[in-house]
Amino acid sequence: MLLMSRQRANLAVAAFLRLGRRALSQSVESAHDFTGHSFESLDPSLKARLFSSRYQVLSKLGYGANSTVWFCRDLLQRRYAALKVYICSAGAERECNVLRHLESLKSSHPGEAKVRTMLDAFTADGPSGRHQCLVHEPLLTSISHLQASLPNQRLTEQVLKLLLKELLVTLDYLHTEAQVIHTDIQSKNIMIGTNQPSLFEEWKAQAVQGPTPRKNVPGHVVYRSRRYNIEEGRGTWGLPLFSDFGQARIGPGDHEDIWNLGALIWELFENYYMFQDRGPDGEYSEAHLLASMIALLGPPPSQFLKRSDKSLRFWDESGNWRGLAEIADVSFEESELYLEGRNKDIFIQFVRKMVRWEPNEMQTA
Repeated sequence: MLLMSRQRANLAVAAFLRLGRRALSQSVESAHDFTGHSFESLDPSLKARLFSSRYQVLSKLGYGANSTVWFCRDLLQRRYAALKVYICSAGAERECNVLRHLESLKSSHPGEAKVRTMLDAFTADGPSGRHQCLVHEPLLTSISHLQASLPNQRLTEQVLKLLLKELLVTLDYLHTEAQVIHTDIQSKNIMIGTNQPSLFEEWKAQAVQGPTPRKNVPGHVVYRSRRYNIEEGRGTWGLPLFSDFGQARIGPGDHEDIWNLGALIWELFENYYMFQDRGPDGEYSEAHLLASMIALLGPPPSQFLKRSDKSLRFWDESGNWRGLAEIADVSFEESELYLEGRNKDIFIQFVRKMVRWEPNEMQTA
């Protein structure tokens, strides 16, 4: 990763180079390449399939780059569950280890209750290999789905404040007591629970009423994820929970999470990404991403650039930008669209404390 220094001192840089995404109005269920992908490779006959002799699949909840999540009935405990089936990747073992580490902690910290825990773990064999399976409590939806369902696809100031308060408490627990760095904080990895578990009975009824929408692709079947309706469960929303620890690590250093949270706040409230990472051809460009960062943050300190020879691709030996992409004349004040006066100043100051070139200058949770 560009500009990574020894001992990961520049975790923020690694984080912001992963933030490059084009638009927030992407379809929740887009075309997806499931070649070799988890559950579909195991058995095209999903309904009535039992995993670990107890988890009966009802419907598909969603998918990510490394896994697919399914809504299941736990026949042993007589409860509903979310079954996460990984492809054969190191992320599965990493997440399992981190969740077991969190489970081993005995803490009274209020943030502990806002981390999605693991109820069970096992492996399942399929045509493409052995798959790690994690079992969680089912949740209502993700912040990403919620945002996409809201008017103007953005959180209100009041909702953002409530959410941010909970997220900061959780990060304080993860960083100070658990010594866990999430490293992948984004809206799809923050879930919303429900205080009305009976809602899942409705999900089951919908799942068994008819065949799940699907499409056949060579070698397997792709099932459509369950659609989220903002009216469903309104008034039953529970706490926001950090989930998906597949890229997490155990150890010190919270800078990457703080950077990602600052960028996420902007994304949720402004409905666009803080930094732009596409060139005129529409393709990803590190030069354009860095130019966008310079426009908002100012030039990076010279000591920051000296930590990696890779910086010489974009800056000369004196720290001057090589001009591989134009630096726009913009500011946080001009880019923020919805606040005025003191509230606007406070919001921008808060974001600036988290999104900084130097990790040691960032605010902690």
